Amino acid sequence: MVYNSVVGANSGYGLQERQSWPNPDWVFEGDYSVNSGAGFRYWRPASALNKPVWQSPGYSDEQFKIPLNKWVRHVQSRLALRQETDDQLVARLIKTTCSGFADRVTSINEGLDYLKRNNKCMDYATYDTYSTPNRDRRIFDDFMSLRRAYQEILQINGGNQLSASTKAQLDKIFPAISLSAAQETSRMAAQTVTSASVCVVDYLPGRKMDLAEFKRRLFQGLISNNPHDGGEYRWGEARGPSQRARTCQSWDHWAPDLTQE
Repeated sequence: MVYNSVVGANSGYGLQERQSWPNPDWVFEGDYSVNSGAGFRYWRPASALNKPVWQSPGYSDEQFKIPLNKWVRHVQSRLALRQETDDQLVARLIKTTCSGFADRVTSINEGLDYLKRNNKCMDYATYDTYSTPNRDRRIFDDFMSLRRAYQEILQINGGNQLSASTKAQLDKIFPAISLSAAQETSRMAAQTVTSASVCVVDYLPGRKMDLAEFKRRLFQGLISNNPHDGGEYRWGEARGPSQRARTCQSWDHWAPDLTQE
């Protein structure tokens, strides 16, 4: 099982099970070696507990020899218990991305509630509690995983195994899938809620958007992870930084890397 944290100011310190694989850059954190302590581990039998790890039954360092750009696909194929259909694969990846999008509402609302009660600039600890760089990067990575999966499906069979409704949803999220992510982003227009929309979320009172529009705003750098910004900046209705964000110190800014194909 793969988990990510759901830590927030009031949301506890729990973990939630993911329905997709994480970006290997997160898994290895820059140290792609056997000695990193990262990667997948299996339970050791009691007889091997006091022995070096390489003496455990079934030990392998294979996962550290896979190119990072092929790591997710390779590991999944090795550990899979059944073969997914194209529709099942897309549905799983959309569910993961949607979960990150919807869960972000609670995190942003916690930050906005804090701003209502406090007019001063945040110190580092408070800023860290209400900022969302890691959350936003994880959602971006999930979008990119979905995009790569769609590209691979089109390369393998032209998408002829996808249902019409699934393909319509994907084409709304990725309207120029044959282009690079950067090219698609520069050409993508604002998206309204339609019959092809998936994961429509009430992100601010009286305002909704679907996964495609959130993707557009995230990829175009409109979404703010700075908790000094108000709701219109946090959700990309206006491009930041806000006056407060320009005045107050900030840490750990994140912006999408559209070269990450």
